[in-house]
Amino acid sequence: MDLFVKDLKVSYRDKEIIKGISSRFGVGLNLIMGDSGSGKTTFLKALCFLIRFRGVIFFENNKVDEKWIRNNCKLMIQSGFYTEETLIQTVKKPFEFKYNKNKVFDEARFEELLGLFGLSKFSKEDNVNKLSGGELQRLALIRALLLEPKLFLADEPTSNLDENISQVVYEFLRNFCKDRICIVVSHDPIAKSFAKKVYYLTRGGFNG
Repeated sequence: MDLFVKDLKVSYRDKEIIKGISSRFGVGLNLIMGDSGSGKTTFLKALCFLIRFRGVIFFENNKVDEKWIRNNCKLMIQSGFYTEETLIQTVKKPFEFKYNKNKVFDEARFEELLGLFGLSKFSKEDNVNKLSGGELQRLALIRALLLEPKLFLADEPTSNLDENISQVVYEFLRNFCKDRICIVVSHDPIAKSFAKKVYYLTRGGFNG
């Protein structure tokens, strides 16, 4: 199983932000690092067809289109997570979407992850307004993980977390990604020790 990106380019106002990336991502935790402004978030958004790009994306040698992405890919953004009234309503909401109609919400797994990620002090029926920014980030991560996508993308998933919780998250992700392709953007130095492969994005292209 692999994801192959061929000559992917992204431009904004006549400025080329991503300059023709061609790269292959295999099963496991693929970590993308780089300076701020190097195009890491832009690259993830292109993979999810959230922005216009030139180039082709293949999954297992089959050309990927927007429909495939909606059914098989999940992107966890840095902030601005959508919420419902309670924790469990927030996490269950994506299972109502038509492209997730074949997926079953595992409530026991949800409660297990609440404990693992340090959210056990909350009831699943608590209002999400009780959560801090870092706690809400963990809830959004749990929601993405429960969907079990073939392609999991995350943009700075531990940016608001302390070192101990960050280590728990990356240890979990390493195991979660053993049978799927995960591409994670992070500045967190902890992430490197859990990654199967590290990519460095600089000036719109991968280096190393």
